[in-house]
Formats: sequence, C-alpha cells, structure tokens
Amino acid sequence: MSIIINKEIRVAHVLSSSQVVLNIGDCDGISLNNEYIVYGLSKDAIIDPSTGENLGYLELYRGTGVVTYIQDTMCILTAMPSNPLARLQLVTGELSGTFKNPQVGDYVKPNATKIQSTKKS
Repeated sequence: MSIIINKEIRVAHVLSSSQVVLNIGDCDGISLNNEYIVYGLSKDAIIDPSTGENLGYLELYRGTGVVTYIQDTMCILTAMPSNPLARLQLVTGELSGTFKNPQVGDYVKPNATKIQSTKKS
C-alpha cells in the first residue's frame, strides 16, 4: 500500500551529516525503513535559452535515507550508502552513508518504489 502524506515534508533539524529529523511521524502513517529523497533547490530559476521560458528550480540532490526512528510528529532519517551492497549493513546499524550538505528546510519526497504504510485504508 502506498502512503499519502498531505503536507510538505521538510528537514526540521540536522543531527549530523548522516542523520536528519523530518517533520513527519507516526501520526502521518510512516513506517520504519521507508525511503525518502532529500533535496534542496537552486537559488536561481533555470531559464530555457531558446524560448526564455522559466523552467523552475533545479533539485539539488542531498541523498537518500531510510526512516530509522519514529515519534508521533517527527522521525529520524538515516542516510543510505550509495553502494547497494553496503545498504544491507544499514539494517543492522553497522553502516550509514552521508547526506551532501543537509540544511534545515530542505525538501523531502518519498522514494515512490520503497514506501509502505501502517495506516489502514
């Protein structure tokens, strides 16, 4: 089952380069091991040089993380190693990756193929 969160998910606090706190928690229906992508936005809008059209802001990828701890209104997202084989060790807590310059206010979106919900439909 796919989870639908009706609010903008953001980084609320940076614990370290490998862990951030998100503004979603148990009351939003997230589960341990859900994967999320953390990103910032470019300072300037991208303009198409051919048409002059404003293409919007570039998403600046900070990393992908997995939910490792949940409270009612927040959770901890731990960065996943970029090496898929190393990701297996993340489950046991032996290894984590790092986010690239995570900032309070960074945007977060579900890694759509890796989300599961505990909420009942």
